[in-house]
Amino acid sequence: MGLPGRHGKQGIIGPVGLKGEPGTHGIKGEKGDIGESGEQGIMGSAGLRGEPGTKGQKGDIGPTGMPGTKGEPGESISIPTVVVAPLTLTVNETQSASFQCSASGNPEPTIVWIKMGNQSEIAQSAVSGGMLKLENVTGNDAGLYKCLGINILGRNHASVQLVVNGKHVLSS
Repeated sequence: MGLPGRHGKQGIIGPVGLKGEPGTHGIKGEKGDIGESGEQGIMGSAGLRGEPGTKGQKGDIGPTGMPGTKGEPGESISIPTVVVAPLTLTVNETQSASFQCSASGNPEPTIVWIKMGNQSEIAQSAVSGGMLKLENVTGNDAGLYKCLGINILGRNHASVQLVVNGKHVLSS
């Protein structure tokens, strides 16, 4: 082995070498695995529904109307028509007298008897179903009587005459 040398001067550097060809690219590394997505979460339960409100009471049902017969026209409304019989009646005192009055119309008319001269209605006890019946007649019952038929559309009348023969005293 030799003796350690002394350091000498540095040597001359040689010429620069030519640049080499570019190197090829390295192989690209494999792509790493993408993490898996998480599973969809479970839907929560629905909230509680409020209690339904109280319903109002239903009103009363009104009365039903009268049904008409199908296919037939309704009745027309009319002012009363009045018919009396007999037109004149002659009786003796203490006998009874009666007159019949009928009134037709729609709506159905009410029948009222009036004695002319005093313009007052005859007592209901003397009138029944349109018949005027006078018991035990006197001269004061003689006169003109009027039968009225009255409804909401108006009134109509017919008149009768009562003749009362007085008692005759036979002279000997």
